Amino acid sequence: MSPKSQHGELQRIIEAAYHQADNSLQIAEEAIMAVALDGDLKGLTPFGTALDAYLAHYEQRRAEVAEGKSIGVKTGLATIDALLGGFRPGTLSILAARTSIGKTSLALNIALTIAKQALAGGGEVAFFSLEMQQDELVQRLLSMDVPIDQSLLRDGRTTEDEHLQLREHAEQLRPIGLHIADNLYRLDTIKSNARVLCTRRKIALIVVDYLQLIDVAPDAQQKYRAKVRYEEVGEISKGLKRLAQELQVPVLALAQLNRMSEESEEPQLRHLGESGRLENDADIVAFLHCRKEELEKRNNAQPYQMDFWVRKHRNGRIGKVVLSFKPHLTRFDDLGDE
Repeated sequence: MSPKSQHGELQRIIEAAYHQADNSLQIAEEAIMAVALDGDLKGLTPFGTALDAYLAHYEQRRAEVAEGKSIGVKTGLATIDALLGGFRPGTLSILAARTSIGKTSLALNIALTIAKQALAGGGEVAFFSLEMQQDELVQRLLSMDVPIDQSLLRDGRTTEDEHLQLREHAEQLRPIGLHIADNLYRLDTIKSNARVLCTRRKIALIVVDYLQLIDVAPDAQQKYRAKVRYEEVGEISKGLKRLAQELQVPVLALAQLNRMSEESEEPQLRHLGESGRLENDADIVAFLHCRKEELEKRNNAQPYQMDFWVRKHRNGRIGKVVLSFKPHLTRFDDLGDE
């Protein structure tokens, strides 16, 4: 229906109401129905059209596999990539662990791998840190890449050879595709900065560390003032999921586990802190876990094993892989590939 015709139907409604016609409600319903029936259906796609779109994407994926191209964004850890198939565009992944287990370190390992690949034409990484400051993140990245014990970097107790090695690696890392924000705490500012960055750069992954530290906007805080944090965290996870879908970029959000996890041998979905919405909104839910038999090594700052559990995978497998972790370098490797 042309705008002129739509205007005519609107005029019929106005005139009927003005003259207080007995059938004014019927006239309004008929006019609205006329516009609706004549207009295009919004948001509804015939199955055949959807099928054609899927088959086109499917054929493209087959061609990319044949050419050796990755479908998802690879983490750099072969065992995780084999299980997950990489992080897919438009998905929200949750990486959860108890405090000080190493979720930030694993996220930085993944971010560094992807950011290095950006030098060869790959996508870049946006890292929103709500817990650690920029200097701490850079120190960890240098420590795991050089590698030099990060406590030596922190205290400036490096030898001359280590100092020269550090400076050399620092220059090699300078141009990598990594963007760090350590002063954004609200969901709306994180989303707006991510949108702007994606218009200017080719972004392969967005990392948020960590989810429960995010604040909602002041108007949303007013909305949730009389409600529990449970609903506020749910609004945050929904916002991150929609951001991933809008930008067609995978979002990796870190999360803390609740107190119940301390009483369990292995982390479960029910241990996600503060909101069941995290489980519902996420496409992937993974846990980082240190087994009891590895705790002594951990307490002595020796290399030890960590379990990476995938408890939910909307379009793939679930299961466990074992990683090697070097705490003095905050570096993860595939087991046996140290």
